[in-house]
Amino acid sequence: MSSATHEFLPFDDGRWYLDTASWRGITNGLPALRWVPILDVDEPLVAPLIAALAGQAVPARAEPRTRHGVAIGNRWRLWVDAVSHSRAEDVLRAELSAPHVGAGAGPPPAADDRADEPGHG
Repeated sequence: MSSATHEFLPFDDGRWYLDTASWRGITNGLPALRWVPILDVDEPLVAPLIAALAGQAVPARAEPRTRHGVAIGNRWRLWVDAVSHSRAEDVLRAELSAPHVGAGAGPPPAADDRADEPGHG
């Protein structure tokens, strides 16, 4: 899916939220100033991690990993608000080290993988 199909709509205070009608992923509904990628994970981890981030008031969203519009296995990319990145790292570190989670997380995306991803900016 190209970034042209994603709509970002402004709040009055300058934050942006994702228009989910044009986007195939999940979000915790919290607006962000700037979305940045933080982690690639297997699909079963997406919902618990998005929920954990929401519980700590960290704007987060996730979408299937693609390269040139083609899905890359069962991997999803998590995105968070840039100003909440440090807090998001703490939440994710705690969640992924918990005994009930942790399998399927991958390293942060490489810089060269980011340019072709929707929402990078």
